[in-house]
Amino acid sequence: MLSEIQIFFNKRFLKKRPKPIKRNPLSLKNAQWVGVLFDATSIEHIEATTKYVEQLRKQGKQVRLLAYVNDKSKEIALPFPYFSKTDVNLFHIPSSNTVENFMTQTFDILFVLHPKSTPLFEYIATLTDARLKVGPFSKNKNTFDFMVDMSGRSALHYFINQVEFFLAKMKPQRKAQIVEQKQLMEQKELVAA
Repeated sequence: MLSEIQIFFNKRFLKKRPKPIKRNPLSLKNAQWVGVLFDATSIEHIEATTKYVEQLRKQGKQVRLLAYVNDKSKEIALPFPYFSKTDVNLFHIPSSNTVENFMTQTFDILFVLHPKSTPLFEYIATLTDARLKVGPFSKNKNTFDFMVDMSGRSALHYFINQVEFFLAKMKPQRKAQIVEQKQLMEQKELVAA
């Protein structure tokens, strides 16, 4: 659990970094370049993410992955770029060439595939240039353009299904949009009827 001091300094360092220029968002249908940031600590998250990435690639999208592994071991064999706990300082700020290279890319959509918001992922998402940023609910309304409130659910495949469902139905806007669990259930009932 992060302390208030760690969160304070994380936000303070983030304010000092130049942010990408906000551009008009694209819909998922029209997006060509997609960035995916996810937690590869669990096999379940790796499987759900790689399945979704394959789906995006079948739609003709160019996808670039960046994974975080909550482990200090340097001997991890993954088929995609990643950074680990050793690349993150006390204030949850990454210091890795892999992360810097990811943040310098320009994406049509950036997906942060994680059921809960974390200062580490918010830091990377804020500094990454993307026309539309999609992620979990965050109290910081400036990080994501579209957020899903999972209300305690932790299954990543459920999060991905909700993101897909709502992005297919909506027109992207620049202000943050939050989809709460109650709205998700109402939408499912309408679709089922």
